[in-house]
Amino acid sequence: MSAEGKWQLTTDSPMGKQRLQLDLQTAGDRVTGTVTNLDSGLTSEVLDGAVSGADLHWKMKMSRFNVTLTFTTVVDENTMAGTVKAGMFGSFPVSGVRE
Repeated sequence: MSAEGKWQLTTDSPMGKQRLQLDLQTAGDRVTGTVTNLDSGLTSEVLDGAVSGADLHWKMKMSRFNVTLTFTTVVDENTMAGTVKAGMFGSFPVSGVRE
């Protein structure tokens, strides 16, 4: 299952509802690309991205809260579902659709 393309993700956490846009490229078992917070307009590169079958994992820093978000998701055709771990804030569901 390819994770390439543009995705719209949503998660709700104590840091507030986050709407993210991912623009992903895969090369073997690595994932690269950008993540844009649609509410703040801030963009960062996908860090430590990996793909294994339908499983997709990546990390990104949120400087506003000084925390690294760790995403663990499963891609199923044009949907993505999983969790995001936000340091001391805990883990929260994340869902998305391919644009």
